Amino acid sequence: MFSIRSLAAAGTRLARHASTSASTTTAQHAMQIIAAANLGRFPDALDHATRMKAANVHPDSPPTTPFSALLHTTAAGYSPGQYLTTCSMPLFAPIISPFCTSSRQAQRRRPTQAFWNAIQRMHEFGVTPTPAIYAHIIDFHVQEGNLESALQLLLSMKKHDLIPELSSVHAVVSLAAECGYSRLAIELATYFEHVSLRRLGDATWIQCLSSSAEHLYMDGVLTCWPIVTQELNILPPEGLCLSVLSTAARCGLPDLATDVLRALKAGGVPWQEHHFASLIEAFCRNNQLKEALVTLHIMRSNDIEPTHTTASFVFETVKSDVDSLDSAWAIIDDIHSSNSGLDNAALRVIIQASIFLGDLQRAVGIYKSFSDYGLAPDLETFHLLLDGCIAARHRQLGDILLADIKEAKLEPDVRVYEKMIQLCLTQDIYEDAFFYLEEMKAAKFVPPRRVYEALLKKCSSVEDPRGEMVLQEMKECRYEVDSRSVTNQERTELLKQRGATIWLTGLSASGKSTIACALEQHLLHLHKFTYRLDGDNVRFGLNKDLGFDEKSRNENIRRIGEVAKLFADGGCIAVTAFISPYRADRDLARQLHAQASIPFVEVFVDAPLEVVEERDPKGLYKKARAADFTGISAPYEAPPSPEIHIKTNEIEVTDADGSVPSSPSMSLVVPEAHQQFQHILRLLNTNVDGKRKIMYALTEIKGVGRRYSNLVCKKADVDLNKRAGDLNSDELERLVTIIQNPTQFKIPTWFLNRQKDIVDGKNSQILSNAVDSKLRDDLERLKKIRAHRGLRHFWGLRVRGQHTKTTGRRGKTVGVSKKRG
Repeated sequence: MFSIRSLAAAGTRLARHASTSASTTTAQHAMQIIAAANLGRFPDALDHATRMKAANVHPDSPPTTPFSALLHTTAAGYSPGQYLTTCSMPLFAPIISPFCTSSRQAQRRRPTQAFWNAIQRMHEFGVTPTPAIYAHIIDFHVQEGNLESALQLLLSMKKHDLIPELSSVHAVVSLAAECGYSRLAIELATYFEHVSLRRLGDATWIQCLSSSAEHLYMDGVLTCWPIVTQELNILPPEGLCLSVLSTAARCGLPDLATDVLRALKAGGVPWQEHHFASLIEAFCRNNQLKEALVTLHIMRSNDIEPTHTTASFVFETVKSDVDSLDSAWAIIDDIHSSNSGLDNAALRVIIQASIFLGDLQRAVGIYKSFSDYGLAPDLETFHLLLDGCIAARHRQLGDILLADIKEAKLEPDVRVYEKMIQLCLTQDIYEDAFFYLEEMKAAKFVPPRRVYEALLKKCSSVEDPRGEMVLQEMKECRYEVDSRSVTNQERTELLKQRGATIWLTGLSASGKSTIACALEQHLLHLHKFTYRLDGDNVRFGLNKDLGFDEKSRNENIRRIGEVAKLFADGGCIAVTAFISPYRADRDLARQLHAQASIPFVEVFVDAPLEVVEERDPKGLYKKARAADFTGISAPYEAPPSPEIHIKTNEIEVTDADGSVPSSPSMSLVVPEAHQQFQHILRLLNTNVDGKRKIMYALTEIKGVGRRYSNLVCKKADVDLNKRAGDLNSDELERLVTIIQNPTQFKIPTWFLNRQKDIVDGKNSQILSNAVDSKLRDDLERLKKIRAHRGLRHFWGLRVRGQHTKTTGRRGKTVGVSKKRG
């Protein structure tokens, strides 16, 4: 690359050389330029051209071949076109003839600004750009991938009432489709065909269809599919048909899915299971359950076996509630009476949904009615029924089903034996589990690893010595056995307790958290390893990514059930306090524990809606009048038969925010010698250590600092050196009253932690669980207004006030040791 300075120096040297060798002929100059151009030596060719200019050679006098060769050298890439325009174009302007064809090739490499300069000069001279000129510029932008500039040119043509060329529109539409702008591509194609008599090619519309299907753009697929298949009479390839099928399934378009199946058949593509799976999903999303069930029969009539995943969309539709299940059963009867075609898979789905909803009796009734519909149950049906028996721990029904399998002359597979073993392990007497293990081996099945693990866990939980035999068989089957892991038996012996889960459920403000906290404290003082799971330690950590819609609530309870099972499996007594409104979610948690042989105790904390709404410590029920909240707009399914039923409206239980109807605290009283000392006090929904001095003990309550606690004790006339457990009920009541109503006792506003609230402008002291609620509201407000602090919280970055160092390191500050001596 040469600079302007080097070119000028070269020109000066050549001018001096030209004056001394004026006898050089024009032919020699021409031959030198051509030779340098052929060798790709652009500087040498430029030197010879400068000599010719210094010799005052007119462009018309020599042949134009030398100059064309020089420009061809530039166009071929030996020197960038920008180099030609910025530094050498003034040199060539006087000597290049307009009929030098290589000049146009050299101009191709000039920067984009040259296009707009050329158009501006054309306007200055009164020359209107033609569609052909626009086509060249659009083609340049399309090759660069600059969709925006290409669209600007098309808009400019529209303003000048110019119709773009077919190639230009095709290029821009193709680029838009490739970039994922399906709607833009279709609108451009439609506009061109509206203003022009010409039609776009087949490839353009196929690209639009492919882009729309790839991005699940429903309107685009509905627009392009008829154009491609009907107007253009094209059979799309199988890959494109599958993409359109996926869009039809996701958007609930069964007519489109049916049309795609016809296109596949016409194209010689045999129908397969995944083709019909998309059609069934489209029917289900469009609330056409009858057609979805009939499709299962159509599949079998085409020698396609419906699988579990094929009918999964029907199952998701039916399992929502009992009413949906009843409607599906009525549809089954309607299909049978109209001879539309009923398949085994349709009845299996109803059985699966019944088991999911905990209605094993209905599932068995459907199984008994197979013969009424002229059908016979298969092994998959028995697998589902055995799953229901395991969930209900119904051993007798499992034996009946196994006998029916043999009576129907069906060969039990490995899953049947595995489920029978699991069913036996749900019982206190599980001797038959080893019998079915031997039956499985006699049938020449290799027992899966999970079967041995279930047997080993059961043996460990009840200290059965046959666990050693199970370990030996696992080694014989070449299953890896980690001898370093602690068995349940060893854990129980060392902890001197067995894990269990106590599941408290009920409406908000019914008293779940209060009971859970008191129970945790009571068990801990009995030296029982206990841990409480509630919204404070789950919602802001494990489940911080979940919302409050139905699916998020289901996932929230599922995760809690899994965590509680792990705690209980580790020998801990897990106490959970969640609304858990749906019966199916609680049954799933119970089933998880039953499969692991872990005790599960369901406690229904019952309180009428009007009572909890009157309490409403967090103001949630007021918000529920305008939003979705469990208990009012969303249903709460009460447990039909809980192990323990507590009616908190009939007994004195602390409200969720710690306020108590008759007494300010709930305490766990442990007698000492000759006195009653309260080791644990329940104040404002917080467990307070009775052995600490009252001023420091009150700081365990969220929202109460040392200064505020000191002032409250002085206002209540309580001795600061007195232990919390020595306080009487009157002193506790005075403390709680002052803490909750600071302004009534003339506590200055600068002691309060909520001054001039942004919502109501009041000064108040936020306490207990309300601290987390207010903090959550503040963060949401900061995120909404896109404040810097809120954005950093949203991005998960460090924020001032989180007790982190500048480097993000947590822990003690790194100090500097003092200089010795």
